Amino acid sequence: MSTLPISANQLATEDIFSILGLQSLTQEEKDIILQKMEQTVLARVYGTILADLHEGEIENFENLHGEDLMRFIAQKGFDIEQMVVEESIRYRMELAMVFQVTTTPNAAPAHA
Repeated sequence: MSTLPISANQLATEDIFSILGLQSLTQEEKDIILQKMEQTVLARVYGTILADLHEGEIENFENLHGEDLMRFIAQKGFDIEQMVVEESIRYRMELAMVFQVTTTPNAAPAHA
C-alpha cells in the first residue's frame, strides 16, 4: 500500500487543487470539478445512509427533500455533517493517491 507525502490534516485543510498539482486550472474548470466532487461525496454519504435503513424507510427517505430530509436523517441518528467531513477526506485521499501514481515518474504499477 502506498503512503502519501501529505498528512491527514493537510488533506483536510489545504486547497485540493494545490494537493493535486492542478493550480493552473481556470476558475471555471475548478468550479466544475468542485461541483462533481461535492456530488460524489453526497452520493456516497446518502449511499451509506440508505444501506442502514429498513425497506420501508428507504421509500420515505427517497421522497424527502430539504429540511424534511435533514430532520429524517438526524432522527435516524446520523450526523450528516460529520459524515460529509469524513467522506470528503476519504475522497481527497483517493484523489491524491490517484494523482500521485499518475504523476510520479517511473511509478510502479498498482496491484489489486
